[in-house]
Amino acid sequence: MNSYVEFAIGVVFYNPTDEEVLKVKDYSEIVPRVYIYDNTEENPNPLCLINLKQDEYTYIANNKNDGIAVALNKLCNLAKKDGYKYLLLLDQDSIFKIEDIRKMFQEIRNHASKDIGIYTPEIHYMKGNGEIRARTVQTKPSTVFSEISWAITSGSVVSLEVYSQSSGFDEFLFIDRVDYEYCVQLRKLGFKTVRISGAILYQFLGETQGGIFKFSGHNPIRHYYIFRNRLYLVQKYKENFNGIKKVAYLGLTITRHLALVLICESRKTEKFKAIKVAYRDYKKGKMGKYDPENSRELA
Repeated sequence: MNSYVEFAIGVVFYNPTDEEVLKVKDYSEIVPRVYIYDNTEENPNPLCLINLKQDEYTYIANNKNDGIAVALNKLCNLAKKDGYKYLLLLDQDSIFKIEDIRKMFQEIRNHASKDIGIYTPEIHYMKGNGEIRARTVQTKPSTVFSEISWAITSGSVVSLEVYSQSSGFDEFLFIDRVDYEYCVQLRKLGFKTVRISGAILYQFLGETQGGIFKFSGHNPIRHYYIFRNRLYLVQKYKENFNGIKKVAYLGLTITRHLALVLICESRKTEKFKAIKVAYRDYKKGKMGKYDPENSRELA
């Protein structure tokens, strides 16, 4: 029996393992419907179709990678159309225990507010089987909600009423900073992003590199999106980056980005090429998915 009838869950797949697909069955035990957007480019995994009753899930696959923003917008719009008030968004590799999901849903039921656009759990990052760090300081046990500036996508419960008042997730970004941009957008509209105390989601990081400097390494294409999208967001929210503030922010973030690649990362030449192409594409207004036909340096 699904007790949280106003909630649905949306999961984005990209080459999921069988174990990751099977987690959907657990989710279906606490909500009436699970929405699955499969960004796998070839031969999407049909296992979820076998292990779930058809009236418990909606499965979307286009045999291509549409990016995270397109997937999130589709999931939110479907859930809104089907009459749900809230949608919990999850990555395929996130570890979010059912009891923590229940706790989160119950706290939202008990303390929901029309000025809250996103509810998020406490996020603990993992590398392999070892915990690395929490992204934010945990709230005091006596505090149910604590306002934060932004939240990662996975684990976020989106108010679909608030979502309908926004312009949705920015599909120009494709991936990287999609979650951050949505939270900035909501804040400009007068809505809050809050963290719920006591509900914990474990999120896996990429390959961690460096000796003294610990950070999560990325492939060249990801560096392309990070660099290009940073420039795009500064321009999109230029009222937040006037004059010296813009120069200081871009100077610091770009210098740090280049320094980390130079000092700590492998495949330096490829990554510097990716950053060069990212700058060129931004200047030309090329957003969305990276197009290797127009940027042969990274092909």
